[in-house]
Amino acid sequence: MNNSLNSLHVVPLGENWEVESDAATLGQAESKSEAIELAKELATVAEVPNVTIHTADGSVEKHISVEN
Repeated sequence: MNNSLNSLHVVPLGENWEVESDAATLGQAESKSEAIELAKELATVAEVPNVTIHTADGSVEKHISVEN
């Protein structure tokens, strides 16, 4: 993964949620909370400093800083 990324995004995908970067889908989960945990793990491994959480309608809910 490109280490110049500033954020991964947790976004709705139909009934599920996905974790995406600017260019690709990195993972999917059945619940928002599972997708948030996956995003945190992926961000830590890839040294991405932030996770952006979106609401079901796609708007930004909050940003989470990730310690790397």
